[in-house]
Amino acid sequence: MSVRVAKPILNFFHLYPDTFQNIIGGKFLYWIIRILIVFPVYQVLLLFFGTLFLQFRFFWNFEKKILSRMGLKRFFKEQD
Repeated sequence: MSVRVAKPILNFFHLYPDTFQNIIGGKFLYWIIRILIVFPVYQVLLLFFGTLFLQFRFFWNFEKKILSRMGLKRFFKEQD
């Protein structure tokens, strides 16, 4: 699902594989940009569908764990 959502985002910014054709390593650069867009879209969709199926707390804790492993732990301090 996140891959399908990422395509319109890339199209909005006019980022097509052909755009990077004239750049050395352009195909690789295109895929890096695509992955950097798909990852956050996936995280948001995960929370959306978790909320839709009344499992927000589980998926929010899952997101906090993923983001803390990426070094963003300071943004998710536990509240008493």
